Amino acid sequence: MRNRKKPGLINSFIKSLAEQIDSKNRQGIRTNRRVTSTNRQGAVIKTCRYWNCNRNIRANHFLCAEHYEDWEDYVIDKCPECGRYKDVEYDTCKDCYDTLTKKNTVKKSNSQFRKEHSKAWDKGDKGVERFFIYILKTEKGEFYVGQTRDLRLRLGEHRDGKTKSISGRDLKLQYYEEVSSRKSAELREVELKKLLHSNERIIRKMIQDFQDRVREVQIN
Repeated sequence: MRNRKKPGLINSFIKSLAEQIDSKNRQGIRTNRRVTSTNRQGAVIKTCRYWNCNRNIRANHFLCAEHYEDWEDYVIDKCPECGRYKDVEYDTCKDCYDTLTKKNTVKKSNSQFRKEHSKAWDKGDKGVERFFIYILKTEKGEFYVGQTRDLRLRLGEHRDGKTKSISGRDLKLQYYEEVSSRKSAELREVELKKLLHSNERIIRKMIQDFQDRVREVQIN
């Protein structure tokens, strides 16, 4: 004869299974209620955009209070790789640097911003005591950094299309400074190019301060 399961055991098994299903359904309902409540309150979870900061911030903010102050003080800027914020002294944030290093695609600053020099300059530089580092602004709003021993002549060459780097009639001189040697001018040019690449806001602040000083001199 076949072994038949007792009705009591079958009923007990069905009851236990029903209780498990009901418990899962209740958990799902509670979870949905929590999500709905969160959405109704507008409490969207958002974290600070600084690369290693996990502080919660308001939905209409992009940095926590501490890092927002750093951003206003030009201490941090965007990482060109991931778009998060990092210290201005570094080309990328730490995460992106590690990733790029593993792929052997990190661009070294020395090769990306090489010091420009031509032996043709040496003869004309003899006896010259003033060299200029300058910043131009194009019609599209882009900045260009260069250096020369004759600022007025160099601007004319740019505007007449006699330079390979940049040319155009609408180029406007935004900023310049003087140094005493070609070597100093070359080093300063590289420094400003790096700054323009990593934190354009500082360049804009330099231009603004320079133009304010020029206006003060003209008024006086």
